[in-house]
Amino acid sequence: MTYHISIEKGGQTLLNEWFHHHYGDLKLEINPKNTTRTTIYAQKDPVLDMYTGTLDTPVVIEGLIFLEGGLYHFKVRVLTLDEDTLVLPADQQTAYEDSLSIGNSENKTMSIGDKQVPVNIISYYDKLKDFRFDNKLMQMQFDMPFDWNISRLNKANIFVHQEITTPRSNDFAAKRSYSATVNGINIPKSVMLDNSNSKNDVIHIMLSKNQIIQVADQLSKNGQANKGLMKFVLKAGSNSTEPMTSSSSMQSMNAGSMASMSSNKSKS
Repeated sequence: MTYHISIEKGGQTLLNEWFHHHYGDLKLEINPKNTTRTTIYAQKDPVLDMYTGTLDTPVVIEGLIFLEGGLYHFKVRVLTLDEDTLVLPADQQTAYEDSLSIGNSENKTMSIGDKQVPVNIISYYDKLKDFRFDNKLMQMQFDMPFDWNISRLNKANIFVHQEITTPRSNDFAAKRSYSATVNGINIPKSVMLDNSNSKNDVIHIMLSKNQIIQVADQLSKNGQANKGLMKFVLKAGSNSTEPMTSSSSMQSMNAGSMASMSSNKSKS
């Protein structure tokens, strides 16, 4: 089988190469490394001039892939099946598209009065940006790149999870309750508080596929679906926080285990 595989993140192409395996089961081993280019370590088929590997001797790829948190887009196209040199017609080639999310952890601070309060945020979908804190409104804001295309969302297996940890001993955590919005839209029952830690509040914002599509529908009606951002606001002092039950905790661990997948398979 012959494969064309590409991997992209944030508009940067990290891999764009041809691979072949005589029996179909191609194995890739990816080693994250801070390098200027992606390097492939494998034998090349002398006739096809493509990288080949087996389950015992995988193709080793070294580069920026998986080095940082964020969303990595994969495209895999199968061009040959039984005959090495017989390329399938375009309408018979199977194409796979996948997105793999690598969790990203960031440490920030909130200025509350004369205190600098530490905040740790783990994003289990894509890398966050533009963190800010409003001392008067007692709310934090941060953004995340996001494609709100409803057609894409309907096809994807998607779950967005943000985990915010802050000490209890500050005005932001004083009332032990929180609410959140996404792009200005309230997301009730999506904010959960894990208060099992005696020193810190761990706040989870968890959005299921159905909730994300509901927000996308509202944004589309408001003409805001093309923003390309998921904009979070987490506000203190609301009564909309859900308790972190054992079932929701298990959901959090399963869906936010530092990597979540969304996929789409198509014939082109």
